[in-house]
Amino acid sequence: MHFSISSLILLINGLQILIGLFFNGFIVMINCIWWLLSKKLQTIDIIIASLGLARFCLLFDEMLDLFLKIFIPWKSESNTLLVTLLKTISCFLISCCIWFATLLCVFYCVKITSYNYRLFIYMKLNISRMLPWLYLVSVTASVIFSVPSAFFCLPLLTFNSTNDFENSSEDHSDMEMHYQVEIIIQTISSVLPLPIFCFAISLLIRSLWNHTRHMTSKDSGFRNPQLQAHFSAIKNMLSFLFFHIIYFISIILWPLASHTNNDIWLALLSVPYIAYPSLHTIILIFSNIKLKQTLVSITYCCHKNNT
Repeated sequence: MHFSISSLILLINGLQILIGLFFNGFIVMINCIWWLLSKKLQTIDIIIASLGLARFCLLFDEMLDLFLKIFIPWKSESNTLLVTLLKTISCFLISCCIWFATLLCVFYCVKITSYNYRLFIYMKLNISRMLPWLYLVSVTASVIFSVPSAFFCLPLLTFNSTNDFENSSEDHSDMEMHYQVEIIIQTISSVLPLPIFCFAISLLIRSLWNHTRHMTSKDSGFRNPQLQAHFSAIKNMLSFLFFHIIYFISIILWPLASHTNNDIWLALLSVPYIAYPSLHTIILIFSNIKLKQTLVSITYCCHKNNT
């Protein structure tokens, strides 16, 4: 029973990784084609392409990690160092994904809302020029949280791979400290962008409410393009919030499950961990008109050629 559950979850994670690699690769490839054809990309396309690239690299890193778990012995020292490297890269890419997704939410908020505050007007007019600096802040924050994680990851992996339970109580207390610090690092890196996102979505919902009341007073109905843009952005941002909360819970529980050496719990927690960069990308594609139309056109052409 233990073997069958673990195998089933590994299969689910493998399918999620393949789905995520396909759709995130699709985003990156299509935006590269658009850039080659026009030599220019819109700001939102640049952000979505960056998010797709970060998620593609993250899922590829997770695929290598999954390969190591299945085919290579965990107790070798070289494999422990390799897993440490992969985990460090994974921490960096996860943080980049969260920051890029938050940047996308901020872009939706700035471009769609119609507030008359000076800060909003300035950002609406200059967000394209601010983008390189926003990327620099995002990548810098990701490095800050991923590098310390490596120092605490290596002792944990070494401890778990040797399974030397006859060590002194001091060694076990050191491991407890490493687990606690890892939880703190993962929590801070995941929570820090969340207030920015929540503030952006609250402003967007307030703007939608004001715009709806204004349109209702004029009996203009709910087919206004501005309303449709609000609804689409809010739907996309709420889906991001949903996946982020589930991912955050799995991140918090992951070190605790690692400490208990329970393979089933670890496997179960890895499902939402991998679902976040995979399934949310599908929602992102179908909420973007250009990407959705391109995907439908490619699917239709492939089906037509096969028939």
